[in-house]
Amino acid sequence: MKAPTDKTGKQSIRTLAQARRDYILERAVAGREVTDADIAHEGQARGMKWGTSAQSFKDDADYFTQHRLPVVRVYRENKFVLNHEHQFPYEIRKKHDEPQKRAIGQLAADLIRGATKATQGVQFTSQELLAMLEQNQGCPSGKEAVERLCGKLRSIYDKYERLCCLDSGTTTLQVAEVLREGYQGAILPDPLSALRVLTFLTNSTDIAWSLSRVKAEIQVIMLGGRLRKETQAYAGSMARACIAAWNMNLDIVMVGCIGVKRSYEGGGDGGREIRGFMSDTFEEAELKQALLARSLVKAVLIDSKKLKGDATKNAISVGHYPFANLNCDEVNLLITDSTRGIEAEVEQCAKRGIAVLSAEKCLKA
Repeated sequence: MKAPTDKTGKQSIRTLAQARRDYILERAVAGREVTDADIAHEGQARGMKWGTSAQSFKDDADYFTQHRLPVVRVYRENKFVLNHEHQFPYEIRKKHDEPQKRAIGQLAADLIRGATKATQGVQFTSQELLAMLEQNQGCPSGKEAVERLCGKLRSIYDKYERLCCLDSGTTTLQVAEVLREGYQGAILPDPLSALRVLTFLTNSTDIAWSLSRVKAEIQVIMLGGRLRKETQAYAGSMARACIAAWNMNLDIVMVGCIGVKRSYEGGGDGGREIRGFMSDTFEEAELKQALLARSLVKAVLIDSKKLKGDATKNAISVGHYPFANLNCDEVNLLITDSTRGIEAEVEQCAKRGIAVLSAEKCLKA
């Protein structure tokens, strides 16, 4: 990699420091510790004379703190590590676990479209999705939940008009991106589908931007409210007032999830028991609740890493505001990237009447 230079062609102290910090952040986000020796070796490999003194690393630690980046310095061990109790900034979360989020986005977009043919970016038709749900019935209560959900989806796919909602989040954003890139024609989703009018409600400016560039005729409705600049999403009492005033009955709502609430009582499998889904702010938790309450199909999009429990810790994932409990009245569908390693969690969902769809086939595609 070519060393960064300033206008004079020389490697400036500022550009070298930024390159070093980008490397540390990239390694930490990937889940690896970054030792001082790693940093020095990488600088030599790139031909960069970036600082490796104790003061340079102290400045790096201060930089990560000032910019609210989830990397901390372990001074006694001379290394940087990821701070798991710190939430990733929105722009970093967009790039984190991108293949998994993309796979979830593909499956979720196909669920919304309900296409009868695998064309124009469609990987799974409506019949294939219904079959996937029916194959994953689990316990008797799970079978009943899947039957109810499949019935709701069939009724939605028979409708001429479809009103869906994408809540703000980096995973739900991928749903919009799949739709933007996949729709190359003007036909919704194919000639054999009953659907002719597809409308999206969203509180995310990023999602609205993506959907506005879909070539097919898609309508976009933007919720108002207070804009959270760090996530480019509207939330708060004004957004909830919009939902109440418009009195919308939504067909499908897909919300993001920053973490899960767990119970660690009893140990064993009980130590991994999921109690509910979490948001990082009270305002967004209330908005998610309001959206889910107005929808026929209530879906949570969450990557499998957030579902994996750690019975040795008595803490929840980042995000301390619950918006839904683990029951079919509040959520009836979970879409994740893979069910490997979360078999116990999938069984818990089935027992509570929540169906689970895995996007693992999208990861392999």
